[in-house]
Amino acid sequence: MTQTSDGRKFTPYATAAARKALKQLPLQLPPAAYQRAMKTLGTELGRAVAAHVDASPFVVVTTPEDADFLTRGMLDALPDRAHLVCYWTTRQGNSASVHKEYVDPKTPKTIDTVIIAKSIISSGCIVRTNLEEFLNARKPKHIVIAAPVMLTSADDELRRSFPAKISKRFEFVTFAIDSRKEGDVVRPGVGGMVEERLGLTGRVFPDIVAQWRARPS
Repeated sequence: MTQTSDGRKFTPYATAAARKALKQLPLQLPPAAYQRAMKTLGTELGRAVAAHVDASPFVVVTTPEDADFLTRGMLDALPDRAHLVCYWTTRQGNSASVHKEYVDPKTPKTIDTVIIAKSIISSGCIVRTNLEEFLNARKPKHIVIAAPVMLTSADDELRRSFPAKISKRFEFVTFAIDSRKEGDVVRPGVGGMVEERLGLTGRVFPDIVAQWRARPS
């Protein structure tokens, strides 16, 4: 991995387009520009994740704030065998719980691969909650945890949160690994609190979920 002056390490997955978009995120961008950068990162992430998906249907699990930009970009780059799941969570300290969900009704009972999509993995709290929720319903053989940025050792922390028989199925796909954290914010990370940067404060239902629900059965 290559390292920059701010301590960020780029992984081999980091394409030129991904690096360019990541450099934009800490800037004082208007929401529309931040949205475009996040969608670009989603597209690049989808291309990277596509190599980990076989010919069977798979599931992409997302959050409301990531759904319309990061996850939409990922889905654009992934095969059209995807099924969408979105979990709304309530966070309290280092724990979270799911209070609302959308699960594509066409999702097969048996799923070999689940992709957990998140804009950044720092404490791993939301990723852990979403994965636990999905594992309650289905038992995938392959678990891909995908995010543009990850805090150093967040992958190890997530692995320790699950039994070895589950954590051995994990595969992490990320572009950059950061080591600095100020309070709850990773630096340079994704430039701050994602929901605020995207201009989504107060909006709770993603467009992509509404569109997915309206598709013919």
